Amino acid sequence: MNRVERERIVAFLRERILQRTGLPEARLDNDTPLTDLGIKSVDVVLISGEIEDHFDLEVDPVMMFEYRTVDAVADRLLVLLERA
Repeated sequence: MNRVERERIVAFLRERILQRTGLPEARLDNDTPLTDLGIKSVDVVLISGEIEDHFDLEVDPVMMFEYRTVDAVADRLLVLLERA
């Protein structure tokens, strides 16, 4: 696993989640379920689109509900990027 790439993915996800939820950065724990952070389905769709644009990767928005946390989504995206 490329640590630098993973950190870049985590930073990207955190930035998008903070924009959508308005949470202070200190409250965003990478292990907290996204739904507990106030992420709604419309946010998931929008963030998924931003992931696709930024990483040139096709993702199903459902992935963010399946993998549930920033860390889990980042790990999944890293796997998808390595396969691309």
